[in-house]
Amino acid sequence: MGFWGADDVCLGQWWDELTGAVAALSDRQPYTLDSCEQGDPAFLFERTDASLHLSIVAGIGGGAPHPEWQNAEFAWDDLGAALRRFKHDLRQLLELKGPPTLPAEWKKRFSELV
Repeated sequence: MGFWGADDVCLGQWWDELTGAVAALSDRQPYTLDSCEQGDPAFLFERTDASLHLSIVAGIGGGAPHPEWQNAEFAWDDLGAALRRFKHDLRQLLELKGPPTLPAEWKKRFSELV
């Protein structure tokens, strides 16, 4: 999920990726976010009870791990709260500034309960 400027935003992809991460981590399964972009690392999330651990690891596209970002700890509840806030804010933005009619795929995706 590379970033090529302020107008290059893959909102649906972020929605799905973050939803998948929370679902896997809810089941105590590790989750790796890897864009497979050339030179990008991957982000490994692992849950232990109320904590998450984030490591920047080697990516499929050849990105190197980051030694200073191994098992950085943060609260599990913070990720869930951030995802709910992201989904709420995106829905609000689409209602205020989005197209008059959303494609069916977007309507289905963004109608999910948060």
